[in-house]
Amino acid sequence: MLDRVRIGVRRGAMDEIDGIAIPPEGPGLCGRRADTIAIVPQGNAALLQMAEQTGDLIALCGANGELTYLNPAGRRLIGIADADIFPMRLSDYVVPQQRWRVDAEIVPTARAQGVWEGEMQLVNLQDDRIIDVLRSTFATRDEQGNVAGFVSVMRDITPIRAEQARLRDLAKSLEQQVRARTIALHRATERLAVEAKRREAMQTAHLQSQKLEAVGQLTSGIAHDFNNILGAVIGGF
Repeated sequence: MLDRVRIGVRRGAMDEIDGIAIPPEGPGLCGRRADTIAIVPQGNAALLQMAEQTGDLIALCGANGELTYLNPAGRRLIGIADADIFPMRLSDYVVPQQRWRVDAEIVPTARAQGVWEGEMQLVNLQDDRIIDVLRSTFATRDEQGNVAGFVSVMRDITPIRAEQARLRDLAKSLEQQVRARTIALHRATERLAVEAKRREAMQTAHLQSQKLEAVGQLTSGIAHDFNNILGAVIGGF
């Protein structure tokens, strides 16, 4: 269970949370107005320091889904300047076509089971860039066991998805090349088979021609010899 403390953000002031100095602009803080507040964990300086330094998005929301804390990595990911403090809801930085999942899927699951885990897409509010994230949303409860808010941790997996897409495209391209080469090889094999049959037929015809020529020569020789013999016989009479 998280105890919470309200930290006033005042220009020119410097607040401390368990010995950790928070600049006047309150990096990573997100509250209702520029002169009010962020709700942050109390009594655990290491936890706050981790949230401020991690490369993953970490967001705290009230039970109504309104953001009360967004760490620097989260601000960079969704395109919010460190000095910007304005009301945001849990679903504001989700792509429009997936926002329904927050209230219909993520929040109910986190309330009932304590945690929701899955993939979804965020949108950078400055350049409209789509970001694939692996998201875990946990419900936090008060002493009576009622849901007091939600903690969301999100990791940018856009480079992983981009690499997977590149590998899929490469595999598809290689598959197409293999298919094309296979078709070309099949056609070449067919042409070779046709050529082999043609040459076999020509060779058979040539052999047959040679046989006929040999038979003709033999017949001619026999006829010549027969004529010579016949001439000698006739001449003897």
